[in-house]
Amino acid sequence: MKKTKLVSLVTLIAAIILQIFTFCRDTHNSYEFGFAIGISAEYKTGNIIFTLINYMIPLIFILFFTSGSMQNLIQGYGKVLLVRNYSRTKLIVKQLFKNLLTLLIIVLFQCAAILYFNQFLKSVKSGILKSLIMYFVIMSAIIMLQCLLEFYIPSHTVNTVLFIYSLVSYWIVQVTGNISVLKIILFPSLMFGMQNGALSGENIYYLFLCIGIILNTVLAVLCIRKFKKTDIF
Repeated sequence: MKKTKLVSLVTLIAAIILQIFTFCRDTHNSYEFGFAIGISAEYKTGNIIFTLINYMIPLIFILFFTSGSMQNLIQGYGKVLLVRNYSRTKLIVKQLFKNLLTLLIIVLFQCAAILYFNQFLKSVKSGILKSLIMYFVIMSAIIMLQCLLEFYIPSHTVNTVLFIYSLVSYWIVQVTGNISVLKIILFPSLMFGMQNGALSGENIYYLFLCIGIILNTVLAVLCIRKFKKTDIF
């Protein structure tokens, strides 16, 4: 397991570096902190799907890095702890918090990795902090959904399904325009500042942020309830 995590970590770092390299090759269309900003909302034609893949590619490796956390609780060390009368609620809350902490470290690394190269990319006048916050919140919701689905579907299948869903969500929202309801349904698209109102200063940003927080909360509660009802022994 540790070897698998190490491989996932190395691959994730490589994907982030490759993404930044791609940004620097297309400085006319890439923005500072581009991983959380996305591409211009006006960009709807051409080989857009390949461009979107570059923005989404770190997600698949983040999912692989956090995958299996629920399986470990049910079949791994979690079973041992439960034999010792360890609280189920405390156990899964601790794991969910660990996943969030892992994501926070990854996002901070992304910020640090791109910091030097921002000087070569298009400047963003305002909304960077808002974009980074929303990026973390939506990525967190995707990982929460990953945890919930792992109770029903093998982890490798979950990773593939979530990546395709996230990529398709971003593509549909990008080509269809500014439709708020569609963005909420296809919530992974909201991780980018160009789509969530962070850069334009629209008040809709706060609605999207609240929805993201509520989504995280609901998914966390569902994970806890499902884990408490799961027959482990």
